[in-house]
Amino acid sequence: MSFQGSSFRPLVVIDNKEIREKFNEFKNRGMNARGRSTTRIPRAMVTFGTDDGAITDKTHLLPITRATGIGMVNAVIPTRVQAGNHLTLADLQTMQAEGWEITSHTWSHADLITLTDAESEEEIRKAAEWIEANGFGGRTLCIPYGHYGDREKLIAQKYHRAVRVSNTDAKLTINKTPIPTFELKSLWFSNLTTIDAAAGFPLNSFERYKWWIDKVVAEGGWLVLFTHGWEIAEWGASQLLTDVINYAKTVADIVTFNEGLDRMDNVMESGLYSNNYERGYDPHFAMSMDGKISSNYQLITKIKKNEIKSTMLPMDFENQTITLCNVDSTQTGWPMLPGGYKAGVLTTYAIQPIGATWDIGYYWQEFKPYGTVSSTRFIRSAKDGENLWHPWTRWDPSVTINARINTYTAATLPNELPVGFRIQCCVNSANSTGMPAAATGLFIIDTTGLANSSPTDFGFVYQEYHRYATNEVWRRVATNGTTWSSWQKLSYVST
Repeated sequence: MSFQGSSFRPLVVIDNKEIREKFNEFKNRGMNARGRSTTRIPRAMVTFGTDDGAITDKTHLLPITRATGIGMVNAVIPTRVQAGNHLTLADLQTMQAEGWEITSHTWSHADLITLTDAESEEEIRKAAEWIEANGFGGRTLCIPYGHYGDREKLIAQKYHRAVRVSNTDAKLTINKTPIPTFELKSLWFSNLTTIDAAAGFPLNSFERYKWWIDKVVAEGGWLVLFTHGWEIAEWGASQLLTDVINYAKTVADIVTFNEGLDRMDNVMESGLYSNNYERGYDPHFAMSMDGKISSNYQLITKIKKNEIKSTMLPMDFENQTITLCNVDSTQTGWPMLPGGYKAGVLTTYAIQPIGATWDIGYYWQEFKPYGTVSSTRFIRSAKDGENLWHPWTRWDPSVTINARINTYTAATLPNELPVGFRIQCCVNSANSTGMPAAATGLFIIDTTGLANSSPTDFGFVYQEYHRYATNEVWRRVATNGTTWSSWQKLSYVST
């Protein structure tokens, strides 16, 4: 049996050839002809679930879901159904009729990574077949013990729509688009008083779960909350679970796995996509219904002109992205060269290590002024440990600016010039007013001396005018920041 499932099951492929072959199927997976999603990503979602299918799911959890009006996910072990202190088949059918989703927790709750290839596949396959044969709709594998590897994910892709794993990394607790379909993270209920390092509240407190729910509401995504029915019974935590459910209902959508996947499933996955720190650099490509992409191949995002503002802070940019944005001359706050170089191209690099929480010293921006042929750039980086930018720094290893024609004229004052450059600018006869010859020529301006002395010591600044198609050259020097000396001819060779 190989699960065909919902029309929104992600397209999981391993090589580029299959990606190309399957691209035309997007329109059958919630995509229109232009490749855009026709299914909107909903508001924040929260899933409540339990593992093992113990009898306490009926005695303690079912009354809670009836009182709160939600359905939970129950990951059951087929070999334990109707055995000992576990649910019967009739119990599970009742739960499904009341909105619960019955799904797989493997055939016998074996530690999959300790098994042979054949044994691991049998554990996953037989449980999936049992779920389907008994009329249950769950298509998500809940991994026992949180132990899994690439092998288990690949096997699960044959029989399941998704995989839920246990999570120990707070940075990955919320599943965000594109979701790691075969590695959905989960947050577990606890009776410990240990402080949740991320939330700042005890693990067994209502405030902790409220903090995580508020976080998924603020940031978007999918929070999966799991427990065991026997734990809720032993801890006397029925009221805590009830309070958490009631709060979640007021701010988020409560969904089962199938419902959540119908709304947030990826359109395409290539390779073994994982957002774990150590796996984010593996070859993969994943695209979500809202157009977000994750890939170890660095993707460049083009942003609408002027949408990025000079006041935006480093943390306003999503990690692992490179963005390009054109900036026009109506915008303020960007660096510029004299003579009207206000427009330009802004490139923002947000490439802190995958999984790092606060390492924005890796963020930096580059501004390339419009029209400069030289390598002139302006660069600023994020301050280490602060959500702020350093001041812009001009970077031009050639110290030569090849400016657009007529950018600089004889009327340009010494204090209007960039410091530390040799500027070359063609001037046509119509704009040669003030030049030593009313003719087309090459205008050379040198301010490199200012970089080695005081930026106001204008005696180091000079200009030359080379008349077009001749060897005639004139020079003048700055006497102060607003005045030039008279032009003096340096040479003349008749042509």
